Amino acid sequence: MKVLVVEDDPTQRLFLQKFFEKYGSCDGAETGMEAETLFREALEKKEPFHLVCLDILLPDKSGQELLKQFRALEQQAGIPFHNRCRILMVTALKDLKDVTEAFASDCDGYLVKPVEPETIKQKLVALGLISP
Repeated sequence: MKVLVVEDDPTQRLFLQKFFEKYGSCDGAETGMEAETLFREALEKKEPFHLVCLDILLPDKSGQELLKQFRALEQQAGIPFHNRCRILMVTALKDLKDVTEAFASDCDGYLVKPVEPETIKQKLVALGLISP
């Protein structure tokens, strides 16, 4: 599994990267611009991410904006719906408006910080990314 963690908090980013390294390669991005570049390059190389963990509050661009951009880039690349990457919003925001907007933009899950490793694992199993 190839994972991208988009998180501006270094401690949280490191925690998530260490967690996902058990399952495959994991890249980290601190800003939206950095994440967009990594996502675009992966698509261009025909090595797309299988999972993106995306914080909503980033210094330069919101995770909600990035979610929409990632889905548009996948569509432009001709990636069928069933083959697109899974995107989990991992954020401290639990406002119904944020949750609704994320799902309306085709996120695959929403986790509220602090997230326990077992909760992430259960979500990965539910998404079919790992075996139980």
